[in-house]
Amino acid sequence: MSEQQKKEESDAQERLSAKTSLFGMTENEFTLIDVFKDRIYMLNLFIISMTWMASAVCFYIIGFYIKYIPGNVFSNIVITSIADALSSIGAGLVAEYIGAKKTLFMSFSLAALAGFALIFAGDN
Repeated sequence: MSEQQKKEESDAQERLSAKTSLFGMTENEFTLIDVFKDRIYMLNLFIISMTWMASAVCFYIIGFYIKYIPGNVFSNIVITSIADALSSIGAGLVAEYIGAKKTLFMSFSLAALAGFALIFAGDN
């Protein structure tokens, strides 16, 4: 048996002996404390937490202010729910096609532009 074959066999044995998760990925000894030790992980955790909180607040505020939209409140809620379901499907497709980072960047940029447009639009 050659050296290359021995190396391949030992690599195969290591893969078989390693703990595997439900998705076939090997389990390592990475803990939550390791996230707080690394600056990049902390920055990513902070950014995703802020993103999640901004999205959650916006989603809550839309539902809270729907009573001020002219028309029947119940019809408005049904229409908003349908629009939310369709937009979730669309956002999932866009995220699958161009990636999650670009999708989040585009959606938050569009929201910022719309926010500035509302500021400059005035009360009319």
